[in-house]
Amino acid sequence: MTTTGEVHAMNDPGSQASGQPASQGGNPPGAAFSAPAGGGGATALQSDSTYPVTCALDAPLEMENLQPVISYFLAIPHLLLLGLYGIVAFVNAIVAWFSIVTGGSPPENARNNIAGFQRYWYRVVIYQYFMTKQYPEFKTVPGYADPGGFPARIDITPATSYDKMQVILRALYAIPLYLYGIYVAIMVFIGLLMGFISVLTGGKWNPQWRRTVFNAVTWIMRVNCWFFLLVDEYPGFTFES
Repeated sequence: MTTTGEVHAMNDPGSQASGQPASQGGNPPGAAFSAPAGGGGATALQSDSTYPVTCALDAPLEMENLQPVISYFLAIPHLLLLGLYGIVAFVNAIVAWFSIVTGGSPPENARNNIAGFQRYWYRVVIYQYFMTKQYPEFKTVPGYADPGGFPARIDITPATSYDKMQVILRALYAIPLYLYGIYVAIMVFIGLLMGFISVLTGGKWNPQWRRTVFNAVTWIMRVNCWFFLLVDEYPGFTFES
C-alpha cells in the first residue's frame, strides 16, 4: 500500500523498492516528499509487506491537546528501561554475530531476546511520539509475530540464512544507512513539530504528517532489525509504506 507524506530517495541497488509513491499535493521546492494537506483520513496505517519487518498502527487521529507533553514526560521511565534492555540486546547481537560467522546461524534465544527489545522499543516510540494514548507496559514482548494488545504492532520474519560477508562487514554497510538516517531524523522532527501544533491547537493529528512520522519510524525499525541481525535483507535508502 502506498501512502502520501513519504520521503523518497534512490534505493540501494541490492534492495527492493517498497512500492510506487502516490503523488498528492504540491511539493515545496527542493523537497522530496509530498506536502501534507488537511482533511480527514484513515486512522489505520500499515507498512508494505515486501520487507521482512512490517509495522502497523491503529489509533485515532484525535488526541487530548496536551497529549504531546504528557507522552514525552511519561515516556522518560520507559526510555531509561530501554537503555538497560538495549545493552542486553546488543550483547545478544554480538553473540549472534559470532555464531553466524563461525557456524552460519544465530542462537534462537538470542534472536528472540532482540525481537522482544525491538517490539518494546517500537511501542515506546509510538507512545512517545503521541501517536497513541495507550501507555505501554514495562516489559519486552518476545516473539516474531506481534501478540497484539497494543495499537502499534511490529511483525518480523527472521532470516533463514545469512550472507556471511555482509554480516562480517555489518558496521561498514550500516554507515550509509546512518548517514541517510540524518535526513530521516530531520523529517521526523518536522513531522512531530507539525503534529504537536496540530494536536495542541486542534486536538487532532494532521493525517498526512502522522503518516510521514509512521513511515520514518518504520524505516528506522527495519534498519534496527537488520543491524541487530534479525533479518539479512538490506533495508535500502527510502522509507514508504
